[in-house]
Amino acid sequence: MAQYNHQNSNIYFVNKLSDRISSLSRIKKRGLMLGLDMLCIPAAIVCAYLLTLGQVPSFKTFTLISAIAIVCTVPVFVRLGLYRAVIRYIGAQAVKTIFIGVTVSFVLLTGISFSFPTLNLPLSLIAVYWLVTVIYVMGSRFIARGFLHKNRVAVGEPILVYGAGAAGTVGAELVARAPADGYTLIMGSFGNVIVAKSLYKNLKYDPLKDFAHVA
Repeated sequence: MAQYNHQNSNIYFVNKLSDRISSLSRIKKRGLMLGLDMLCIPAAIVCAYLLTLGQVPSFKTFTLISAIAIVCTVPVFVRLGLYRAVIRYIGAQAVKTIFIGVTVSFVLLTGISFSFPTLNLPLSLIAVYWLVTVIYVMGSRFIARGFLHKNRVAVGEPILVYGAGAAGTVGAELVARAPADGYTLIMGSFGNVIVAKSLYKNLKYDPLKDFAHVA
């Protein structure tokens, strides 16, 4: 029982978070992805240092290289339209854009490292940074897409969504005849609840008596 309640609380939390993100305007969603990128690009630099040199950079070096990496990467993403992509429908084109954007960033960083040898940026470190950034950016977009696609976490029960004609009265009739077990639901509308009785003489359900209104 405790495990079931814990699972339900996790589902509730994910659903609430999903609803909150889904309700954001497109501009706010773009800003959210931009902010995450600006946080994770420096994290990718730290990973590159650890994987190639086995140590983290000094704070001064980290701040400088992070600023350079953000300036070399984010404007490229903006120019290529990555933040205009609708996360819910992101696909192969976005993968191509991400690959091109990170590669352009890699070329710019390589040029800067050769122009300013005091930065001490070996090519192997920049290559690892490129790989980590590609993995992060692609992964974050597809995780976000999967999160928004679900919008609701599966609860172990199959769900059938049925749409019917005649202003929704066909579906309403089927629901009215279904067993009152709490598993068959209908979304009431202006057509099948309010005006149906006036429009159809032989309406086979009563919008007020045949349904238990829950919201």
